[in-house]
Amino acid sequence: MRELKINPEFENLIDPLEGEERNELMLDLKAHGCIYPIVTWNDTIVDGHNRYRICTENGILFQTISMQFEDAEDAKIWILTQQIARRNLDEFRKYELIQERDKLKKLKMKAKEKQLSGLNRNPSDKMAANQNTTESSAVVVSNLDTTRPKSDDISDEKDNVPLSTRKEIAKELGVGMGTVARMHYIKKKADEDSVADEVLKQLRTGKVSVNKVYSDIKKKEMGVQEDEGKNDASAKSTKSLDGNALRSALRKAVEALKDVSWADITNMKPEELRQSVVNEMQILNVRTNDILKGMRGD
Repeated sequence: MRELKINPEFENLIDPLEGEERNELMLDLKAHGCIYPIVTWNDTIVDGHNRYRICTENGILFQTISMQFEDAEDAKIWILTQQIARRNLDEFRKYELIQERDKLKKLKMKAKEKQLSGLNRNPSDKMAANQNTTESSAVVVSNLDTTRPKSDDISDEKDNVPLSTRKEIAKELGVGMGTVARMHYIKKKADEDSVADEVLKQLRTGKVSVNKVYSDIKKKEMGVQEDEGKNDASAKSTKSLDGNALRSALRKAVEALKDVSWADITNMKPEELRQSVVNEMQILNVRTNDILKGMRGD
């Protein structure tokens, strides 16, 4: 059986299978064999680490398919892109992977800009560099974004290098921009150690929603006590309102909180709007029912 190389930097980009998930994969491989090839680059695995380990442990034959990348960073971008496309990952985990991928793209873009800057100072090397770029494999394309940042870009605060805009991330995840804004806020708080590891684990596996974690963080920050009865009543009171009325109600809360832009609200889906009205009004300790009653003209 062919022995392949494992690069820890590549493998650590992928969430390991544990417990029941790993056992299910092992049973499937034993019953049907390794149907999908292990993807390699220079004999190093870039996709199929779990399958490879199980196959080698159980003497299961496997096939490989080789891909060509410009460098290790390009391979990492491809690995992350493949993971993001998988259906079994929760939205928040995909969001985290998108952030990792886009940071790599940013670093790669800056490295290319630095290289080009050096070539401009040494024109004799420019032809050789262009030839190398042309000859590099087209199997994998990083799609580096060299456009100027828009106003709603989630950017590096230090040098303002654009990653992906909220709109682009929302489209990739299939969610509204408001959800992406909340994910970004949760990630920021997690980086500040304000979110427990167990909560993040539950988010990544879909055991708790983004809205719930976001709401809990804001309530804790503002000292708002949980009131489930009031929350349920507020939720029911929004059912009869259309999208425009919901946007108007949410705007009142957002103008005070300043955590979600008006552009985010405009692009929210109806259910996001409904949940956001409930969350933000409760956080601000506003008498939601009275506000909504006034909007309806009761």
